[in-house]
Amino acid sequence: FNDVIIKSTGKDALDFLKEEISKREDLPSILLVDIYMPDFDGFELIDLIDELFEDNNIELQPHLIILSDSKFIKDIEQFDKTPTIEHFLKKPLTKEVFENTLKELKII
Repeated sequence: FNDVIIKSTGKDALDFLKEEISKREDLPSILLVDIYMPDFDGFELIDLIDELFEDNNIELQPHLIILSDSKFIKDIEQFDKTPTIEHFLKKPLTKEVFENTLKELKII
């Protein structure tokens, strides 16, 4: 990766994407989203990202990966209902698991 950008809240991440879209900058190719974060949960953030891309007619969306330490069945069910999320990874995330996921997605 050339750059890793970290945002602490869902609002910060959404604001960043809006700004990049408005400037027509390169958008991230991968978004690693935690389920639990300040402002709103990861599923809500992904819905807002989907809307943002749709509203701006951006067809090439980043790979969306949910990261969680949740063991709640409702989170797994929500993952299954959200087709734009490509993977559900458990915390703690290891380098090996992340690399294997990127290989599965044919990113590396």
